[in-house]
Amino acid sequence: MGKGKQYVATRLLFKKKGRIMALKRLGEGYGLPGGGVEEGESIEEALQRECLEEIGLKLKRKHLELVHMVVERRQFTLLHLFYMVDADHYDQSLIRIREPHKFEYITWIDPEHPPAKMSRVVKQALNRWYEGRLVSEITQKQPETGLLSTDFDSIPLPGDYW
Repeated sequence: MGKGKQYVATRLLFKKKGRIMALKRLGEGYGLPGGGVEEGESIEEALQRECLEEIGLKLKRKHLELVHMVVERRQFTLLHLFYMVDADHYDQSLIRIREPHKFEYITWIDPEHPPAKMSRVVKQALNRWYEGRLVSEITQKQPETGLLSTDFDSIPLPGDYW
């Protein structure tokens, strides 16, 4: 994956009736449940942990389907893995915001028309997934910083990324 540090993040595409669950971040745009993979845990364990922490969803591995990967190159490399899960497998009445210091509310979005305030990585993953592509890459650099472009105003450090 190139030189420098490498990080892995995982995201959930929780699908219900053609829509995808999104979380409204406090003071920011929309995102998907998920986060960084911690040392010693598998990618799927990270997604299970993050979904339990963020929305109280106890994911079962047998329901996880890898549907897209985005390779994001900055001064480090970040691999985003997107897993699809059909909401019909779960009791949705148990799902709620479990981290109110990070998220305002849960909503359901049309994946073909995501909110304007959603990260470029998520938008690209949704678009390429609809095209039937498993992998995509973000490599465009911002002229003023030399870093890769993003929809956010600031470029977070890896530790602050999640």
